[in-house]
Formats: sequence, structure tokens, C-alpha cells
Amino acid sequence: MKAKKLIKNGLVLFISGTILITGCASNNNSNPPSTEETSTEDEKNPKEKNEKDTQKADTESGSQTTPEPTDNSKTDSPETPEPIDDSKTDSPEELQISGLFKEVYLPYATREKPFMFEAVKTFVQNLNSYTVEITEPTQEDMGSIKLTDENEDYVYFAFSPTDSGIEMIISLSYCQAATNSEVSLNNFSSDCSPEYDVFNTHIIGETELQVSNPDEQKAFLLQK
Repeated sequence: MKAKKLIKNGLVLFISGTILITGCASNNNSNPPSTEETSTEDEKNPKEKNEKDTQKADTESGSQTTPEPTDNSKTDSPETPEPIDDSKTDSPEELQISGLFKEVYLPYATREKPFMFEAVKTFVQNLNSYTVEITEPTQEDMGSIKLTDENEDYVYFAFSPTDSGIEMIISLSYCQAATNSEVSLNNFSSDCSPEYDVFNTHIIGETELQVSNPDEQKAFLLQK
């Protein structure tokens, strides 16, 4: 039996009693991909689809939201305390110890200046801040020098001749009127050697106390 060849609507059919081959002729117009499978999966899992849609919406919403900037200029900053001006604070030394102690008594008590009468007289005559009284030494009288300031504080020098006949300091004292206190240096040796210097502190009306050096005398004056 001969096979019959039929062409119908672009299909080639070979029929030999029974359909042996069914072929599909090529067609220039290609069909678009089917979306039936994707739609079917979404229909099968509606819960997952909703969750994905929600996450996508949240992501898009978050990316579009920008927090408002903080205006730091409106934040109240703590007030900074004003610095203390130390120059306006009176120290005990400025209140109690006059320039007379520091300028006259102390340089002699520490032996920075010479002890001879003429040298002391020359020094005090060049000071303009104090009232100066000078008594020249004679055979009858000891030499002395007294300086007084406006607060009635004073320094007093007493002189006596040494074995060599030179008038030297034998007693030096500073009196602080505000506290009724006195400090002194005494040296009654024949040659006025420094190793014989004696330092005392004294509250007027009480017993004198011996100390070791001018620094202790200064501390005594600051305590009053």
C-alpha cells in the first residue's frame, strides 16, 4: 500500500493506513513565552506572594524616608564658669608683711648686705618710701638707724664698735604693728661673726622665742 502524502495547513502528514509521523512545519511567527507556569506558582502559594510584596513595599518605603537632621544650635550648652582672677586675691603675706620687712630687714638678716654703720646709712638714705632717723655713734652714744613706714611698722638697727673699732650691727629688729609682733637678729660677739647670729620671735608682752633662721621668722609673722 502506498503511503499518501497530504499537506494541510502547513502540516505534513504521512499516512499509511495508520498515522505514523506528525510533524510541525516551521513558522516564521514565533509564539511569546508562556507565563502560565509563573502565574500558576503564585496561585499555588498566595501567602508567599503576599510576604514578598510586603517586603518590597517596606524596602521602597524605607529607602525613601530620610530622618530629619538634628539642630544642635538649639541645644542648651552648660554655662562655663568664669575664671578666678588670682590677682584680685590678697595673700596673707601681702596683708601682714610690709615691704619694709622684705626690702630692709630680710637682706640684713640673711647677711646679703654689709653690717658696717656707714654702709647701712648709705643704703637707707637712698630709700624714698620710709621715714629715716639716723643717730651717729659717739663716745657716749651708740649709733642707731630707724626706718618707719606708713603702717607704723619699723626696722631698728643698733651698732657697736668691734675690737677693730668698726661700728657694726649688734641688734636688728622688725616690728609689725598690726599684730604687735617682732622678729630680731642679735650678735654680741667681738667680731660680729655670722656663726654668732641669734634669731628670735616675740609677741610684745610675752617671752621671746629663739628660732633657727629668717624663714622661721617670716612664718611666725604670717601666722598672726
